Amino acid sequence: MTKLRKASISTAIALIVMLTCMLFQGTSALAARSAATSLSPTLSVSSNLANRRYVAAGDRAYDLGSEDGRYPAMGFHTRGEMGGIWTPPIKLLDGIWFGINGQWIAPATSFTSGFGYVQMALPTTGTNRLNIARTDFVPDGRRAVEFGLTLTASNSAPFTLNVDAHSELMDAYPWGFTTPDQTQFNLPDTAAFNGKRPASPRSPGRLAAISAARRTRR
Repeated sequence: MTKLRKASISTAIALIVMLTCMLFQGTSALAARSAATSLSPTLSVSSNLANRRYVAAGDRAYDLGSEDGRYPAMGFHTRGEMGGIWTPPIKLLDGIWFGINGQWIAPATSFTSGFGYVQMALPTTGTNRLNIARTDFVPDGRRAVEFGLTLTASNSAPFTLNVDAHSELMDAYPWGFTTPDQTQFNLPDTAAFNGKRPASPRSPGRLAAISAARRTRR
């Protein structure tokens, strides 16, 4: 049982790492698709973005947030936890946030939905007046979400890109009104690293997510 738990939590952590790494891999892949996507129809909006929801979905993962690029608490069954980055039946992240030189980028000013992707125009940021476009894409056949950032600077000043991927490893069940309910299982994530491999989680509340991770291994 101990070996199964270690293998399962290792799988879940690997999914989180792969998801975050896609930030850097996704930009070139998305650029290669730009010619094709530019020919497909799109729908854009720039008003009331905080109250509009979007989903970028593949057949094994999805990314659900608000059209200003945020991840507010949402959902009725699993109360407040149904947004974020999921690879059913487990949730990986509450959301992902980006910053420049230690300053978090403000909410998006416009949102565009295309075939198989969404794109957000982010406010000009930093002393070098960076223009930033964020593209979210979820490929079929992979438990991953790609986040691509297109950064255009007005000068050659160096800058640091900050990324905050907020872990929220949990199962889709139990819900907020079941017995037991989600508060008994959705506890703070814990992880340890012994220099070679991830160690088993130390929180009893992670057992539901570990079980879910085991079911996803195919």
